[in-house]
Amino acid sequence: MGQIDRLAIFKAVDEAARAKMVEAALEFFSQVKKSGNQYFSNNSVSFIQNHEDPRAHGYGVALRLTFDNEQGISYYDRECPLHLELKKKGAQLCTEPPLVVLTRSEETIFGEDIEEGVEPSEVIRKKRAKGASFPN
Repeated sequence: MGQIDRLAIFKAVDEAARAKMVEAALEFFSQVKKSGNQYFSNNSVSFIQNHEDPRAHGYGVALRLTFDNEQGISYYDRECPLHLELKKKGAQLCTEPPLVVLTRSEETIFGEDIEEGVEPSEVIRKKRAKGASFPN
């Protein structure tokens, strides 16, 4: 199985809380690195630029982590003391729990996967042949 991307988006209570969420995520990244237990990669935190747009539904901060396997996600969600601390901070700064989505790299269709004249169903068939588990 390929890597798993975990995207969490947060509704901060106000602009100051958005900034504190980003600071807390950066501190989390730093602490994990110092601990020597870096069980994820490609970590990033972003201010959502259109957070005031009604289409953003009030979400203002995005946190993305990439894991090599489901054990890493399980550890992160249930056991990592640094993440548990981050969750406590987030609960104080946000109006509700984050929206969390997971995607697998082999199930992602990139622009370069699409060839001129090739039907979308053929692109999906090729991805399935490489291990993607798209719904029928």
